[in-house]
Amino acid sequence: MAQARLKEVVTASTRTAVAESDGGVQSRITTPTGHSWIVDEPPSRGGRDEGAAPLEHFTASLASCQMVQVVKVAEAMRFKHGAIRITADIGTNMVIRDEEKNLLLRFTEAEMIIDIETEEPDAKLERLAVLAEDRCPVGTLLGDGGIDVKCTWNRLPLPEGAPTNA
Repeated sequence: MAQARLKEVVTASTRTAVAESDGGVQSRITTPTGHSWIVDEPPSRGGRDEGAAPLEHFTASLASCQMVQVVKVAEAMRFKHGAIRITADIGTNMVIRDEEKNLLLRFTEAEMIIDIETEEPDAKLERLAVLAEDRCPVGTLLGDGGIDVKCTWNRLPLPEGAPTNA
């Protein structure tokens, strides 16, 4: 089977984000590209609940990074599809980190459910899955840390008359 070739040339680069706080756990995040948002914790964790928590952002990063890869690889493969929905779950748990039995929060598992509207053949969908999953840097980061990201792909029918990417 032919390998999908992506048009974008990727080179080494650095992404920067700045977090600023007025002394509480809430952070205002800014980037050199002009984006800004609030990261916060619920009151039970010392925050004001005015933004998603850091680990929610990390989980969203996994889902959105995978979305970018699915769309880019599908385009390179000329894979016709409609809507895509990715649900990501990342599990955490407290683990003992030393002889004094101090606890530290660690990632324990990660899973994504990828729902895609398509009428493409099974073999082509399987190829999309392999290529797209392999290209997500956030998933790779988890994998490098010993967390296998389990992906489940669900084919959904294309609604009649629905627009596709092609």
